Amino acid sequence: MKFYSDKTHKLYETEEALHKAEEELEKKNAEKESLSAQRKIDAKRVQDSAQKLRDAQKEYNESLTNFLNKHGYYHETITSVADDPFDTMFGKLMSYIFR
Repeated sequence: MKFYSDKTHKLYETEEALHKAEEELEKKNAEKESLSAQRKIDAKRVQDSAQKLRDAQKEYNESLTNFLNKHGYYHETITSVADDPFDTMFGKLMSYIFR
């Protein structure tokens, strides 16, 4: 007699083989769900960080605009590669292109 599994949609020679296959399938599904949940958490963290960056950029732009309206100019000295405006503006693009 053969046994059919509604979960795996396959036939098995013994009931034990059927239960074993269903348990393996459940483990795989649980692992996929766990990875999916972790991916959602990580994606949320990235989105939150991106929002913080946008908020900080907006605050910087407003502060700079207010300063320029009040004083006419603003001088900024680049002291390191990390302060380079080109790196700030195009860093994401360059890392995408050269990955």
